[in-house]
Amino acid sequence: MADLLDFEFTYEDLRKVGSTRKPISKWFTATEVGTHNCVNDCWVTISGRVYDLTTLFASNPPLLCEPIIMNAGKDVSNWFEPRTFDMDEKEIDSEVLIWFHPTFRINQYFTPQGRFCHIPPPLPRTDFNMDYDPWWRDPKFVIGYLSKRTQWIRIKNILLDHIYVMEIPSEETINEILYRYTEHNKHAASYEWKAILEYDTKKFITLDMNKTLTENGVKDESDDFGCAGMELDFLLPVLHLHYTDDLTVA
Repeated sequence: MADLLDFEFTYEDLRKVGSTRKPISKWFTATEVGTHNCVNDCWVTISGRVYDLTTLFASNPPLLCEPIIMNAGKDVSNWFEPRTFDMDEKEIDSEVLIWFHPTFRINQYFTPQGRFCHIPPPLPRTDFNMDYDPWWRDPKFVIGYLSKRTQWIRIKNILLDHIYVMEIPSEETINEILYRYTEHNKHAASYEWKAILEYDTKKFITLDMNKTLTENGVKDESDDFGCAGMELDFLLPVLHLHYTDDLTVA
């Protein structure tokens, strides 16, 4: 499974981005997933995986789609057996919860919000086709992973003296953060990305675009000092954008 999403993006690739941002990163925040919350744009998360189920509804009865649509943009891990998420898994082994029906005396899928797509009828039938992988085990619906830890950062454009605050997955590289930022500045790749790592010297360090903030030595101190009552705005890591006089194509 990890192989399907194991792609990398170079700095030169990001210099060619268009005006419409597409999710190049395999990591998403819960807030980002929550914006995909309707029948025409439906994402859900299960045990750390992010599924785009928009195309699922066209081939399934509306009644079976309804429980999923009602939970669009949300986590539905409670529909499935508890399990630990592992990115390196080659197969998806999520299983829907089972319960023992006291009247029929048989095991059935437990669907308290109603039967949903690819769940068989409660009683045995001969006209229901089960010759397919259910959507929760089908890799084609998996578009990425839910970030285990998100953080807020400030991006300061030195040229324009403009500051933008954004939430990012801590697993993303600077390149991937740059691509997110192109939604607000299409020429983000025309800047050199720097940060002050040693506050006593006030020295700017050029960031490695293929590493995460943590790998670059940029600390997130919001958890350490936020509990002490300090304003979080002053604790957010700041990335400084220095214009390189090399305008990209927007």
